[in-house]
Amino acid sequence: MRARFGVAGPLLLVAVLAASVALGPAAGLARFATWKVWVYAGASVVLWNLFVVGLGLFAGTHLDLAKRILIRYSFVALVFLGICAVGWVLIILVRRYARR
Repeated sequence: MRARFGVAGPLLLVAVLAASVALGPAAGLARFATWKVWVYAGASVVLWNLFVVGLGLFAGTHLDLAKRILIRYSFVALVFLGICAVGWVLIILVRRYARR
């Protein structure tokens, strides 16, 4: 293994063994075969990394557009959180009023 991967070979082996120890119980809890958990975990890692790298490339080449999108997203997210907070307070008040 050292000839093919150099110094990182033993580290790669430890990482694979640690991942199998971590994913084994997850497979058992979900009642999936371990290989299915490996496939789903691997696919999700690849998709997430493609998304993050793509977003980074997009932001780097279209910085002004990325800033506008981020500002708009932040505004929409804050409005959504505000609506949720108002709804939560209203639910608490209605329940409190209904008990009396």
